Amino acid sequence: MKNFVKAMNRNASGFAYLKLKCSSISDSKIKEGIFVGPQIRELLQDGNFLNSLNEVQAAEWNSFRNVCKNFLGSVKVENYRDLVNDLLLSYKALGCNMSLKIHFLHSHLDFFPDNLVSVSDEHGERFHQDISSMEKRYQGVLDRIRFLPIKKMDQRTCIKFCVKNEIKCADAFQMLTVAYGEATLDRSNVYRWYKMFSEGREDVNDEERAGRPSTSTTDKKVNEVEKMILANRRITVREVDEDLNISIGSCHSIFINDLGMRRVAAKFVPKLLNCDQKQHRMNIANEMLDSVRGDPNLLQRVITGDEAWVYGYDVETKAQSSQWKLPHEPRPKKARQVRSNVKVLLTVFFDCRGVVHHEFLPQGRTVNKEYYLQVMRNLCEAIRLKHPDLWKNKNWLLHHDNAPAHTSLLVRDFLAKNNTLMMPQPPYSPDLAPCDFFLFPKLKRPMKGRRYATLDEIKTASKEELKKIFKNDFLKFFEDCKNRWHKCIISHGDYFEGDKIGIHE
Repeated sequence: MKNFVKAMNRNASGFAYLKLKCSSISDSKIKEGIFVGPQIRELLQDGNFLNSLNEVQAAEWNSFRNVCKNFLGSVKVENYRDLVNDLLLSYKALGCNMSLKIHFLHSHLDFFPDNLVSVSDEHGERFHQDISSMEKRYQGVLDRIRFLPIKKMDQRTCIKFCVKNEIKCADAFQMLTVAYGEATLDRSNVYRWYKMFSEGREDVNDEERAGRPSTSTTDKKVNEVEKMILANRRITVREVDEDLNISIGSCHSIFINDLGMRRVAAKFVPKLLNCDQKQHRMNIANEMLDSVRGDPNLLQRVITGDEAWVYGYDVETKAQSSQWKLPHEPRPKKARQVRSNVKVLLTVFFDCRGVVHHEFLPQGRTVNKEYYLQVMRNLCEAIRLKHPDLWKNKNWLLHHDNAPAHTSLLVRDFLAKNNTLMMPQPPYSPDLAPCDFFLFPKLKRPMKGRRYATLDEIKTASKEELKKIFKNDFLKFFEDCKNRWHKCIISHGDYFEGDKIGIHE
């Protein structure tokens, strides 16, 4: 019924009678063919409505009445297939757009019971809901399938062939009807394409159409949104929507597609660097890159290290606590926890070949200049035993951060007497400190979520995790140092962890 009414001429007598007959229904509903069952049954029995229709409409209405009486009612006649086919042919002659529902019914005629009146309204409503879901899911795709674009292209090619061979348009239309049957293009389309090919057109494809112009994503609107964001980086999509009177969907489209922006949370950093500190970081990064360019083997002689606390219990990360679950299962839960008070301070030094020296802070001591001086002596002995070539040539470089114990006069005097070369490290720069961004995260991650009751258990577990780090990991890390120096320069000395930065040598 809906398809029939939507195809009717709004100025014809049939549509005028329909408005008069159904005066209780709004014009908008009549135009869309929205009627309920009792109204449709009343129209089926109204002879005046049939008399108000033209010849094509009357043929279609009679076909519809026959299907309702002899198939969709309490009786299913033997020639029900012919009745349905006649209905579809008359709908096509009227120019109706066939919905998915009608095509689905036509392809499943054998599944309909003999007495459809016995089917409950609940089953009917469920069918309508399922069909509506299918139409929404395949909206746009169904149109392309339904009208068979491949056959359209084939027919246009045939029309072009007829033009080239000087075959008359009427004869060409007759030939297409024989070849394609019900899928043939209508007469007006055949004549239109025949005329275009006669005028010199070669392409059988449709020309691109701009479609309905957007009123929300114009250049003016995009510029207005950009100004608002630059003035207030924390502005919400809803605030932009209310100020500029555009939809939330259009705002999202402008943010993401036109401006290429996304909303992110601020990252915690050790310190908000001032201009001098940023410049100092850049100077050291440039200095180290120049040194590596002049001596490609420089990083192979670097020995770097630092201290870190290792806990008896450290809280596991969110990624570690995540797990798979089925849709019907509840979300896993965990209690809020803190690090344990049982801990030990680990000092580690390593190079591109692996760990050179490690030791634990004795119970009751603190990291001061005297303790770190002893660490330096132990490190020198470890280098002499493990890397005699570096010790003999005295060309290894020491890299550590700027902690007070590391930069004390006592330690600097010891390093100077041993002719130890120093590799510079900018202050407040964990993103440039190898132990902070490489070794300690790799060491501590497997230990998170585990409990160690004594200091000896912590020390044993720490040593085991150090042994598990492969030599290739150390080699890869030192190559990553050069990338980090580049990122520091590109970021103008600011912190760069988490930023997407392209590096071009």
